[in-house]
Amino acid sequence: MTTTAAAPVLGPSAPAGTPLPPPPAPAPPPPPPTDSPAPPVPKRMSTNRLILRCPDLPDAPTLAASIRANREALARFMPWARIPPPDTMDEEVARQAARLPAVAERFADARDFQWLIFLRRRRRGLHSQEQHEEQHEEQQQQAQGENGERDEDVNEEEEGPFVGCVGLHRVPRLADGGADRGWHIGYWIDAEHQRHGYAPEAVRAVADAAFGRTPSERPADLISRTGERLEFLSRVEIWCAQDNEPSAAVARKVGFRLLGVEPFGYEDIDKEIAKMDFRFMLDRN
Repeated sequence: MTTTAAAPVLGPSAPAGTPLPPPPAPAPPPPPPTDSPAPPVPKRMSTNRLILRCPDLPDAPTLAASIRANREALARFMPWARIPPPDTMDEEVARQAARLPAVAERFADARDFQWLIFLRRRRRGLHSQEQHEEQHEEQQQQAQGENGERDEDVNEEEEGPFVGCVGLHRVPRLADGGADRGWHIGYWIDAEHQRHGYAPEAVRAVADAAFGRTPSERPADLISRTGERLEFLSRVEIWCAQDNEPSAAVARKVGFRLLGVEPFGYEDIDKEIAKMDFRFMLDRN
């Protein structure tokens, strides 16, 4: 059966030949999902056994040596480690030195946060409580800048051997074009320091900082250099491949709960596509 469209009906007061009103404009598309606010996390944190610190240019040789020694294991789950390595250690150091300024810039702009993990060592030479108090008072005076902010480099501890890396990453672009999934924590530990519980300790420190459970040198209502408001997070995730059982064990040990097994891919900060299966989530409360 053939159907025809009904003729338009004009209002009773419209004279013959009056043109029809233009069709209504289509509704504008919904705005793209906004990125989750960035948390005011510190550049340096200490735990019972570890120091977490934003990397700097002098860290390039240490980072290059560890990546070179662990590349085969890292490449199983981290796309950036699958990039063909340089032929020599000097070239590896140069590669890391070239990328570290961008890492520090993204941290300062609250776009991505990465910390190097070191074993924490107490500074020696404090022979009495009185000497300890005198040194602490002197450090406090030296640490006051023009704005009254404490210099992060003044403390009573020193960095030991390099342990690994941990990061808090916002990934608004998924490989399937989906919406922003907020912030997630990633980590890797040098093979020489595995099975000592350092990964859960570092992940817990990052989660606590993101939730505002630990003191930060920046208030929660600070506006970042890019004009973004910084707010503590209410939830954070850990993503890992289904066969990456050590990483999943870290998430469970810290208290993350499994949201589900859902294969997906995302584009990381270096434009590499990572494929994941497990999604773990931790709430602030």
